[in-house]
Amino acid sequence: MDPSADPAAGRHEAPPGARDDANAAGVSDDFSRAVALGEKSIALLKSSAELFRLEALLAIQSTPRLVAAWLLTLPAMLLCWLSFSAMVAWACYEWAGVPLVGFVALFALQLVFLLALKWMLRRHSHNMSFPATRASIDAAVQEFKREPEKENQRPAA
Repeated sequence: MDPSADPAAGRHEAPPGARDDANAAGVSDDFSRAVALGEKSIALLKSSAELFRLEALLAIQSTPRLVAAWLLTLPAMLLCWLSFSAMVAWACYEWAGVPLVGFVALFALQLVFLLALKWMLRRHSHNMSFPATRASIDAAVQEFKREPEKENQRPAA
């Protein structure tokens, strides 16, 4: 058969070895990306574990203060009531001549003190909720969700 009569004779095909090299390079790139993702995952797990450990330590250290604040709430309310009730009620009654004014002043003092204690309890209980660990994990999850999108946006070689 005449090579000039063959329509495929004008086309240049890559030698079979060149195709294998291209496939091997693609597999190598996929493997490299998988290894990089695995390394990121391991680094994330290590950093999350360390962050969890540190926040657990913070929560454990905050526990005595939180318990003390809870335990001091009732005695503080009672001490406030006993120490200020007679004095405030009497002083307001003397000033206004109306007993209701004394009771309102007493209530306002108690309310301010209770709000301060509530703020203190909230502040220490927040440390026990692991806010930085949760934020770190949420950010990592978002990053892993975006990773496939980045892979899809890369131009094909």
